[in-house]
Amino acid sequence: MMGLSIQKDINKKFELSGDDCVDCMTWRCQYSPPVDEHTNVAMVEELLILYRDDAPSKVGAKATSIMQTNADLKEKVAQYTLNFGALQARLDEEKKQRDEERKQREKDMKGLKAEVAVLQTKVSEAATDRKELAARSAKLEAAVVRDRDEYDAKLIDKEVKIEKLEGAVASLEAEQARSQQERAHDVDAIRLLTIALSPLYLRVLLDNARDRTLPLIQEPSWAEAVEGRTPEQLRQYVSTRFRSSGIAIPQDCVHLLCGWNRVRDRGNIAAHSATEEEIQDAILREPEADQPKLEWLFTFSFGHPPSREL
Repeated sequence: MMGLSIQKDINKKFELSGDDCVDCMTWRCQYSPPVDEHTNVAMVEELLILYRDDAPSKVGAKATSIMQTNADLKEKVAQYTLNFGALQARLDEEKKQRDEERKQREKDMKGLKAEVAVLQTKVSEAATDRKELAARSAKLEAAVVRDRDEYDAKLIDKEVKIEKLEGAVASLEAEQARSQQERAHDVDAIRLLTIALSPLYLRVLLDNARDRTLPLIQEPSWAEAVEGRTPEQLRQYVSTRFRSSGIAIPQDCVHLLCGWNRVRDRGNIAAHSATEEEIQDAILREPEADQPKLEWLFTFSFGHPPSREL
């Protein structure tokens, strides 16, 4: 039955009729599978049809065409198979890449989930810390309010004390002003007194210098040294005795010691006693031109130079 079905299909396929029809008893397939229940026209790769010797040409031409078409199809199938292999390799590579990407995404997702878990823990801890901070902040705020109230109370108390102190300071300042005014009057009085006593101090200086001179000139008193000598003779005598003693005395100082001068004249008006400090102040109040000789006499009399400060 299967052979007759194929025979009909072949005759129909190649439009064969009459004497040209294929008879299954007069042809056979070479290089093809046996004709059985699984065979159909499409499975026939090559046909070699044997006819009776009187009419083979038409079927032979058809068979040749079929064989050429089948060869073309096999070439296309080979090309399609090659293309399919390349496509399949490409698809396999893409699938492999997608699998790797999927695995990486799954790995990343696990890491993200772990990080999310850590963040959730931290958020929970932060929420707890925030509550604790809020409680501490409330306590601190209450303490600040309490401290501010206490500070305000203390500040008011200090302001009251400051007002009292300011009053006391004002009183002290007024008293100080009065004291300064009184002291200014005292200073003026002392200054005037010092000025008034300056000639006395200088006269005392001259007397002390004469007393120190007596041992040098070998006289018991200044009156005896003056007796029998003119002022010029006295000055020469004193100068000679100073040089003999190895002391260089300026001539101006000799005149002050031996002669009558305004310094001694003014000093005679005052008392005949004064301290070193008073004499030093008196020297500094004299004209600068007279100070060197007075300082020499002071050094000679007291054994040290006078101070240069009032």
